[in-house]
Amino acid sequence: MDIIDFCYGEDYTLNVTFEDGTKAIKDMKPLLNRGVFQALQDERFFRSAELDDGVIRWPNGADFCPDAFYQEVKNRLLQ
Repeated sequence: MDIIDFCYGEDYTLNVTFEDGTKAIKDMKPLLNRGVFQALQDERFFRSAELDDGVIRWPNGADFCPDAFYQEVKNRLLQ
């Protein structure tokens, strides 16, 4: 499921809209100490993400799988 829009929220979150209209908040804080995501600790760098073919990407190659996040969101709604 592609992401069609996003904006930055507070405290390293992303407000995401999927192609079916589902909206969700992605908390990036748990990833900030891992590999390529460490660069996102710099808030200016965190805010340099772009939407590329349905995926949010940063200039250093960091991204997250929109399909996995979409499934996570749907699973939360079913609980």
